[in-house]
Amino acid sequence: MREQGHRVLIAAPRHSSIYQRAEAAQFEVRHFSFTQQSKIFDTFRLLAFLRQAKPQIIGTHSSTDSWAGLVAGKIAGVRTVRYRHISTPVAPNFFNKLLYRKFSDHVITTGECIRQPLIHDLGLRPEKVTVVATGIKPPLSLPERNSARLALSTKLNLPPHSRFIGCVAVLRSWKGQNILMEAFDQIASRYPDLHLVFVGEGLGREWLTGVREKLASKSRIHLIGHQSDPWPWFCAFEIALLVSTRFEGIPQSLLQAMFAKTAVIGSDIGGIPEIVLNGQTGLIVPGGNSARLAEALVRVLSNPLLANEMVDRAYQMVHSRHTLERMGHSVSNIFKRLLS
Repeated sequence: MREQGHRVLIAAPRHSSIYQRAEAAQFEVRHFSFTQQSKIFDTFRLLAFLRQAKPQIIGTHSSTDSWAGLVAGKIAGVRTVRYRHISTPVAPNFFNKLLYRKFSDHVITTGECIRQPLIHDLGLRPEKVTVVATGIKPPLSLPERNSARLALSTKLNLPPHSRFIGCVAVLRSWKGQNILMEAFDQIASRYPDLHLVFVGEGLGREWLTGVREKLASKSRIHLIGHQSDPWPWFCAFEIALLVSTRFEGIPQSLLQAMFAKTAVIGSDIGGIPEIVLNGQTGLIVPGGNSARLAEALVRVLSNPLLANEMVDRAYQMVHSRHTLERMGHSVSNIFKRLLS
């Protein structure tokens, strides 16, 4: 939005990542609590802020900030947009219908898996809900694959001939990392040089460490924590995986892996099948099924021709449909239609 010449103002809790990153990037930011207890106070503060700043559009992302932001926006006469990016069901109760039908001028989702339930469950008009594909910001350059693999081998104190598959995601119970560990354990003896790497941090670390300790291949499963730059890791992997069991929109990690020309495997959850077209841009497995996941891993690892064909198609899809620039123009066009 800023690169297109728009003025962007961000209202968020001071401790939040988006507040701190936006402030570091020299956006205009304002502190709001956005808690259940502060909802009414935040609404009045936002109303004063909107009347002073006079934005043309206000967009909200979560439950509490949506009640404050959309109500304040309506009172201030500002066009309102509700974003929704995860496939968690929205209960069709009176308050959610009020929020989405009356207080939201438009709803933007990242996939059809989110759009269709909103239309069906909340009774929204189809033209009021638009899918805008998730966008990624490609790096200016990518490390060479063999160099990235050797760098990862060195970082983990492993032999230079080591190979890697991995998952880049927050560590949570529904991300399916435990299922991935179990699937890897089933094939580990067949691929003695192969290692499984988890990039990310979260509340599930202790639990996943416990899962790993029960497996025969535990010495070849690595939890390396949060990494600020995911691209070298994607380049080092032969396969990138996201095998969530619930609550998925359109995952950026798989789009990044596709752009890095790494083969991908995903589960049939949420919006994953909207980008991982089974047998075309990657492989899809049933969520929560470690045996089927193990079969998919063997299929990709043992069939380089199939892997390369899927990699090429996936890269072309991301390059043409899922860049940050493409996403920004799509959102901007929606705003222009709302304002007209």
